[in-house]
Parts: sequence; C-alpha cells; structure tokens
Amino acid sequence: MEKPAQYSPKGRRIGIDFGRNVTVIAASHGSGDPVNLLAFSGISRNFCGPGGCPQVPVIPSVIHYPADGSYSIGEEALHQALAGTPGTLRHLTYYICENNPALVLAGTGRKIGYPEAGARFLTELMNRVIGGIDMATAQVTFTCPLCAPPKYYEWITGVAESAGMRAVSTLDLGCAVARGYGLSFVDGELYVLIDASPDSLEVVVVIPEQEAGLDYAPHSRVLGRASADLGGLTSDSWIASDLLSGRGRFLSDDQRGRVFVQLVDRCRRTRESLMGGNKFPVKIGDIMAGCEEVVNLTPGDIARIFRDNGLFTILDRTISRAFSAARVYGYNREGITAVLMIGELSMIPALQEAVCNEFSPAPVRFDHALDAAARGAVRADASPKPPVRADYALRYWDPVSHEHRYRFLVRRGACYPSVGQVARILISAAYDGQTHLGIPLCRIAGETGSGLGAGLELVATPCGGLRFAGPVTDYGDSCQPVLVNVAEPTYLSSFPPAQKGVPRFELTFTIDEQGYLCFTARDIVTGIVVKNSVRLHRLI
Repeated sequence: MEKPAQYSPKGRRIGIDFGRNVTVIAASHGSGDPVNLLAFSGISRNFCGPGGCPQVPVIPSVIHYPADGSYSIGEEALHQALAGTPGTLRHLTYYICENNPALVLAGTGRKIGYPEAGARFLTELMNRVIGGIDMATAQVTFTCPLCAPPKYYEWITGVAESAGMRAVSTLDLGCAVARGYGLSFVDGELYVLIDASPDSLEVVVVIPEQEAGLDYAPHSRVLGRASADLGGLTSDSWIASDLLSGRGRFLSDDQRGRVFVQLVDRCRRTRESLMGGNKFPVKIGDIMAGCEEVVNLTPGDIARIFRDNGLFTILDRTISRAFSAARVYGYNREGITAVLMIGELSMIPALQEAVCNEFSPAPVRFDHALDAAARGAVRADASPKPPVRADYALRYWDPVSHEHRYRFLVRRGACYPSVGQVARILISAAYDGQTHLGIPLCRIAGETGSGLGAGLELVATPCGGLRFAGPVTDYGDSCQPVLVNVAEPTYLSSFPPAQKGVPRFELTFTIDEQGYLCFTARDIVTGIVVKNSVRLHRLI
C-alpha cells in the first residue's frame, strides 16, 4: 500500500475529498502511477489504518475565527475551539448544500456565512497544495456529496478557479468511492455506501449511471437513502461519558463540564489510535484529581460503549429505511456488488463486523474507509467529459394559450465546451419603460423535445409577452420544468428604459469547459456589450 507523503511539485493529478468532518487530499504523477496522501504540518493529523496499515493524514474540516479577525483551519482550529472561544464552523459541506443562512462572528463586528467560510478553508488548503505546480498541466478533481444541488458544484469549482486552478472537475461521492476501492462501477452493478462519522450515520443504495461512449459510469443514481443523527452526544462523547461515570462523581457540575470538554478531545485521539493496536492509555489523572493516572481502553471497550448507546440498532434501522426506498425501484439486498464503508467510525472493528453480518455474503470493503474517495478522485479521467444530463430551456409566455411554454437552449447529451454559440436570442420589453429584463432558465425533466433551431430568437408579442421565432417544437405535457435561477435571478439593466415590442438585447449562449452555460449580452440601442461570457448556470 502507498505511504502518506508530503506533496511533490511534480504531481499532475490531485484529488480533494472535502468531507463533512475531515478532508483528505491525494496526488499522483499521472495515470497508473502510485497515489500519495498529502500531509500538511500543523493542520493535518495522522489516523492509524486498520490492521497496522499505513497512517492516513486527514485535515479536520473546521475553520476557526478568533476575535482578532485572523483564522485557522484543520487541527490548529480544533485546538483553538477546545478553549471554548466562539467563531468555529464545522460541517461546512452539509450546511453549504443545505443553503444554511446562519452567520457566525468572525472577529470584532464581522459575521460570515458557511459558503464564505468554506471558500476560505479550501483556498488555504489549495494554496498549500499548488505551490510549485504548473497549473496549466495539473488536473484537480473534487468529490461532491451525493444529491448535492447544482449550486454546490458551481460553488466548489468557482472556489478552485479563484485559487488559480485551471483544469477543475468534480466526481460524485458514490463514483469516487467505488473507483477508490478499485471497482469497475459500470452498468448492472448495485452498491451500498455506508458513511459512518462520529456524529452521523448515512446509508445510500446506488447504481452506476452509465453514459454512452464511456467504459465507466461518471455518476451515481441514488435508489434509497437514509440517515441518522447520533445526537448532541457524538461517539467520542459516549466514550468520555463512560469514563466519567463513577470516576467523576465527586466533581461539581462546573468542574464536570470543563473536564468533559477536555476528555472528549482525548477520547477522539484514543479512538483514532485504537485502529493501530489493541490498547491505548487515556491519561485522565491530570484533569480528574484522585483518579488513576491512565485508563486502558480496548476495541472491546469501544464496542460495548457503542452497543450501550444503541449504535448497532441505529445502523440496522437506517439500512432498513434505505432499502425500503430502494424497493420502489425494484432493488433489494440480493445481488449487491459490494458494500463500501467510509467515515471515521468505519475503522472500528465492531462496526465492520456488524456490517459484514448484516450483508453476508456480499463483500464489504473498509480498508480505505478514510481515503477511498480521495483516491477515486485522483484517478478520475478529465477526458472525455460527461455529457449534459438534462434539457435546458428558456421559459416564455404564450399570449394565445395564456400559459408558459418552453424552448430548448441545450439538449441532454450535449458535449462541452461548445463549438461556437448554441443559441442567439433577441429580448424585448414587455411594457414601456422597462428597466430590467430577466433571463428565465429552466431545467426540463421528462419527455425530450425536438432539436434546437439554428436561428432561434425570443421576441416580444403585441400583448407584451415573449415568443420564439424559429422552427422549434414545444415540449409536451409530460415535461417537468424547474426554474434554476429563481434564487439568484439574472437581469439585464436597460438605460435608457426599453420600449415595448422593440428588441433591446441580443444574447448569445455558449457552454464553457466546466459545463457552465454562459451568455454575452449586447445592448442593441447603444451597441455596448453589457455582459461578456458571463456564467449563467452550471449544467448537470
């Protein structure tokens, strides 16, 4: 097996698994070359591998803002957060995907949200990774959570490009983990992904989503998914509570609270170190006067604590709920290609045994529980790029039928970057004096319409609506349009104000190398290009 290594500037492939709890970065010199896991002094820590395997360097996905306005990330941030100071953000990927609006104090008088904090975290990491690299030839691939919204893909690629990375691609977690475990991930296979982290458990049933012309599936299709929040007491808190029971009965409530915070951190390190041996001493005498200096925990002790707190019952129920959803699509536990375990708790022998018993005789993989996703990302092929998987159209108002209709801009199966423009559109005002004209872009699921006309134009009707000029047939009744830019609508400002029925903007659309639909807008009245190759939306 490959050993963890400091980054070599000769590396040309980089895989970044930006996880909910930890981030793992892998690098390789090229296709077929060994994969190195990257360690960074001060911000990463080594996690012992199972059965004496080499250590895995991980960076805690944490960023901390002290009162002076500076910041720290990873292991350094955890140490500062341990002091009880505010300004610590965790679970960044989860909250970014959920579009959580919460703000956290980041220095005196300044508050930031999760997208900004996540961007700062990743930018700091990437600045350390790309030092000395020729970015013109480097390929960087990020893993993305299963069912992550398109906005998350836009966000993470935008952060990477702002940090100076040029060839950026993404790979969903199911595909990344399967490839990291060295599995083919092709049509006809059924996988179960078990993500066991210290504070949550998720079970996902997936199948590969094959694309024509590729010998592997670049995407996962989720058939069933179930998760369980382990509550305010994480697994490390369970261990700390077990150590305190009996030993901490003479502590006051205030003393018990302070001791508990320190003990949780020590138990985390104990749990991580248990993977490399049968015993590990937890020093408690210095924080609990009158107690023995050390307590020797064993894997059996951890299994008992997990069992007492209901972890194995939670696992069984979560698996059942995931397969209950998968049965709607005709899938059950028969014919499973492999069960793939990831996450920190997947390194615990007792949990591995429970999963093996649950899915016997299906093979269960857990030897790369922490680094499979990063390994799969670094092995990802940037070429050929997967084609667009959905239809995209502009919505317009039909004054005759008094309803919205839709016309293609991009059809599913389209490749990118586009050769030249994919559409040309003229936009007119719906009423006299209109100062802002919108671009309503929709993603279409369901029935596929006909091809895109080369001379497609969107023009105003005498009634103030919009219509298309061109030989394009509308979608049928079975389409399911979703307005993709409703949260951040795109408007063109017209000064002087536009007049009803008079074409005001000429729009041309292209698709760039990262799969973004881009547009250029020219003000017909002034002749000025007001938007030039601006990204409108990332196509999926």
